[in-house]
Amino acid sequence: MLNGKNPESLPSAQKVKVLRLFLDSVKLAHLQASVVDEQGNPIDILTYKAGSSTLVIQLKDLKGNVLATIDPKKEDLNPGAILTKINALVTAVNAKKQLDQEKGFVPMPAGDLPNTATNDPEYIALGVLLMLMGGIAAVPAVRQIRKSNEVVEA
Repeated sequence: MLNGKNPESLPSAQKVKVLRLFLDSVKLAHLQASVVDEQGNPIDILTYKAGSSTLVIQLKDLKGNVLATIDPKKEDLNPGAILTKINALVTAVNAKKQLDQEKGFVPMPAGDLPNTATNDPEYIALGVLLMLMGGIAAVPAVRQIRKSNEVVEA
């Protein structure tokens, strides 16, 4: 559709087609999208001129809560970036279909794992070490107290 052209030079009919494709994808993901400026004021995408204000896309859940804001750049319109996003959307839609069919967890073998690493194992090891040190230090202290009690009683 772009064929190396500037997106602003597209005829209105093609702008509408691109916007309709985007909005259809958003609906399939059970989201709402709106095009706004940096203050959240609505922007008419058909009459928007680059540089007049910052164009931001807000993704909302079906209740209207803002889930994410996207600040698109011209680089996002190159074919490689679009293909990557389409593939990610296809993977997500397929996983959603499987989830709906199986009513349970659906593994995604090609998906990246989230970074959920914490320092909990180190904290647990430190706690165990401190408890051991306290136990080892308590043995001589208890012996000393018992000896001092025996001497006082005699």
